[in-house]
Amino acid sequence: MSPPVPPLAGFFVRVFRSASSSAKNFHFLDATFSSCCPICRPLHGKINKARVGVMIRKNAGAKLAMSVFCIVFFAGSSIAHAVPRPSPRPENKPIYLSYKQEVTCLAEAVYFEARGEPVEGQKAVARVVLNRVDSAFYPDTICDVVYQNDHMKNACQFSFACDDIPKRVKEFDAFKKAQIIATKIFECDQACREREHPVGRSTHYHADFVHPRWANKLERTGKVGRHIFYYTASM
Repeated sequence: MSPPVPPLAGFFVRVFRSASSSAKNFHFLDATFSSCCPICRPLHGKINKARVGVMIRKNAGAKLAMSVFCIVFFAGSSIAHAVPRPSPRPENKPIYLSYKQEVTCLAEAVYFEARGEPVEGQKAVARVVLNRVDSAFYPDTICDVVYQNDHMKNACQFSFACDDIPKRVKEFDAFKKAQIIATKIFECDQACREREHPVGRSTHYHADFVHPRWANKLERTGKVGRHIFYYTASM
């Protein structure tokens, strides 16, 4: 079976086949020339009224050439309008954040990671999250930092996000407290940060009953409650 002929190519085939016929091709070319595109219709009328029009009607080759030109012009114009050129993607794509969603994710990190810790310990955990947002080595939003690699069991950044334990808030007073702490840390300016606990610049922490391999490679910044905090600018 021969391959199908594209619509535009098939149209040209019909034009040239008709051009090889006798007097019938003149009617075909007349119709083609006048109807192939709106731009050609006024031109067709003027040519027919002029002496040049008489010559063209007697010359199938000339009229065929003008018809083909009109068809190509119309097809090119249609394609150009149907497929607009896409605008280049900006190098720095803007990030649109939801204040409520960001604070909620921060509160969830504080609640699930440190609700049993003193206030300073909960603030320190929240600060670790925000310090990672500011780092080039981590995602650009709080929610993406908190739930980074949450699909990898026991291999994510914050253990509560990938330990297969349902994320249900059962201690509502503790969660309300976590929301207040998250809001204050989120809205903390530079002056506020200077009054924070010395561990406020930390980027990592772990519970004091474990000793991960990466701990020896980082600068220890202190201990608050049951958490030991660390800082690094390179990971």
